[in-house]
Amino acid sequence: MVAPFRKAFYSRQSAMISRCSTTQPTGFVVTSRSGTQHRTRKVRFQHDPQFGFTEERKEREPVATQEQMNLAMLPLEQRDYCAHHLIKLMKCKRDNFPNFLACKHERHDWDYCEHQDYVMRMKEYERERRLNLRKKRIEAQAA
Repeated sequence: MVAPFRKAFYSRQSAMISRCSTTQPTGFVVTSRSGTQHRTRKVRFQHDPQFGFTEERKEREPVATQEQMNLAMLPLEQRDYCAHHLIKLMKCKRDNFPNFLACKHERHDWDYCEHQDYVMRMKEYERERRLNLRKKRIEAQAA
């Protein structure tokens, strides 16, 4: 029998969905430790992702595969674009167990990747917000 607090933890964990950190609308399947699959929520842009750009924008693909994330037993909330750095960090911590300070470079790489990912997602949000304001302004002028 599973303790009540463990049961709540596992039900919360299986219900969590990874954040989608891409510049274009995508989603991928996340498999929990129990084997159930969850589809991430797609980011739905109202505007063309290529609007305002002269060169084609490529979709950001996660470096770590689903199989690698499953083998590393990453929590669902950490299965994002920077998961490959987190896998390296967890491996370093495991290999250098008592000396956790030996992994400061891996920690820095992961933190930097997470920060860059956050900045990119905020820029995309701000771009969409400004395009929505522009659309409303153009519709108001036409009316």
